[in-house]
Amino acid sequence: MKMKKKFIEDPRFVECLRRAALTTAISGREAGFMVLEFQNQLYFGKSVKGECTHIGFEPSTTVFPSQVQIALAYEEARVVWEVHFHPGADGVILPSCGDLAGLFPAPPPAIPGGGAEAIGIGQISRSGDVYLLVVKRGTADRLSLQEVDEETKGFPDSLPSNYQDEANAILTRAGFEVELLSWPARLMRKKSSKGR
Repeated sequence: MKMKKKFIEDPRFVECLRRAALTTAISGREAGFMVLEFQNQLYFGKSVKGECTHIGFEPSTTVFPSQVQIALAYEEARVVWEVHFHPGADGVILPSCGDLAGLFPAPPPAIPGGGAEAIGIGQISRSGDVYLLVVKRGTADRLSLQEVDEETKGFPDSLPSNYQDEANAILTRAGFEVELLSWPARLMRKKSSKGR
């Protein structure tokens, strides 16, 4: 899977990524944002701070212009990405089953629709580099969540980063598509002049 270069280099995306990463680095809590598509336009939500190990992307906590909020309620807007950062530096980036569930339709009061096109789980290394594990549903189904859960039960909480390929292989065997992206530490220091 190769992410659309135009999308991940969009200054609005990079600025949202920077804000969420900084919020997590400073607070020690998960932080993230959503990207929606409505009438062929991309809308980048404001960064949302969650708990230490959980972030919720409910319509009431995700800030978009009012016409997009209404379109989302009527399932006229679609969730393109849900991105959030896990606190803690270095080690394997492994999405939880709750993270992966964001790729599938959810019952109300969650955001309506068919789940996100992709999720991104971010991490800031000790050197300040930003890593984002992007996961798409691929051929996976809800039973794949149990498969991933079973295969990762023995993983310690902080597995060294050289095990990332093994974690990615588990996700791939379960039917998910994965790609690891990175941005240099200067992303954390530089505010995009074009970002919203």
